[in-house]
Amino acid sequence: MNKISLNNLMFYAYHGCLDIERKEGGWYRIDLDCFLNLEEAAKSDDLTKTVDYGSVYSLIKKEMTVHSNLIENVASRILEAIKREFPTIEKCSVTVTKINPPFEGEPLDYMGATASVTLEY
Repeated sequence: MNKISLNNLMFYAYHGCLDIERKEGGWYRIDLDCFLNLEEAAKSDDLTKTVDYGSVYSLIKKEMTVHSNLIENVASRILEAIKREFPTIEKCSVTVTKINPPFEGEPLDYMGATASVTLEY
């Protein structure tokens, strides 16, 4: 089993339960690991024998435009879309991190809320 990873993908989106999140939006980071057999791609040097990273990125970008109250839902939708579009992927894990979510308290240099979801097909 081999792994393809896309890490630190940044998107501005409008996810969340609070009015301010839906109105003003915020930054989200996506980290994705996909597991599949890449032996044939490695031997043939043929893009059609693997998963095109650009296509995966485009799929994630599209899912990030659909509003969700919960980042867990965003993560689940991304995985379900990957499952539909890339049947050679056997297992996939995605982490969605909300950068600086609104909360009461002292401001921090960085704070994130993270949802990680894994699907085995």
